[in-house]
Amino acid sequence: MPQFLYHYEDHETSLHHSSHFVEKKHGFMDMHAHDDFELFFFLQGDCSYLVEGVTYRLTPGSILLMRPAEAHCLCVNSDCIYERIVLNFSRSFLDGIDPQGLLLEQYLDRPLGEGNLYSPHDYSSTVASLLLSMVDTEKQRSDYEKRLAIISNLLPILSELHKSFLHKKGSNVSAEPEHHELLNYINRHLADDLSLETLSNVFFLSKSQISRRFKQQTGTTITNYVSAKRLIKARELLLSGMPAQQVSTTCGFSEYSTFYRAYQKKYGVSPVRSFKSHT
Repeated sequence: MPQFLYHYEDHETSLHHSSHFVEKKHGFMDMHAHDDFELFFFLQGDCSYLVEGVTYRLTPGSILLMRPAEAHCLCVNSDCIYERIVLNFSRSFLDGIDPQGLLLEQYLDRPLGEGNLYSPHDYSSTVASLLLSMVDTEKQRSDYEKRLAIISNLLPILSELHKSFLHKKGSNVSAEPEHHELLNYINRHLADDLSLETLSNVFFLSKSQISRRFKQQTGTTITNYVSAKRLIKARELLLSGMPAQQVSTTCGFSEYSTFYRAYQKKYGVSPVRSFKSHT
């Protein structure tokens, strides 16, 4: 189990610094996706990260950026101490400061699973210092001080990473492999039938072939991946004001009862309650 060296959470942000021993036999850890933005700072370990089927080998100082609904999971390459700092924040956290979303371009202005990785040579050493100062327990003791540390340090971090993003974009630098066609198809057709039979017909592969290739690419099953993506989309629609029954259909759930149970299990509240919290 992770040992939390630092932890803070409120309604818009979550920050933790954690470390624990992981074993190679565990291989892929659980694939997951969030409905907020994530900044992942890798400190030590022998690990890779899978983001939407693209594998990123991590070295100390690696930064990964994941946007809402971007599926990712850890892959353990050998027994090691796995240490990281992870910050999640909602869009509303920056709305009053950056309403145009310029500091989120490095998250949003790219295809899923591409351009997630920033190596230490991609950014100034100031970024690492700012990240470490966020979790300095000697300087932040109260929740007020912890939130203030996030606010004061996150903006210059995002500004530096935005400069790096624009440089990469201008140089047309892309070190990542070509995006996975199957993942693209699933993300474009979340409202449609995504059964193994349908996918095997679309891609002219047997059910066993498509299942095996997908697991190799993502570390999870097609069923788990589709469910996670549909639930995140459902939450987004509910919070935008769409009624629960309509959301269920729009997000590709064959029965409302199936949607209801899955949503409540993931978010701890019913779809109707999420809709009412918006209205």
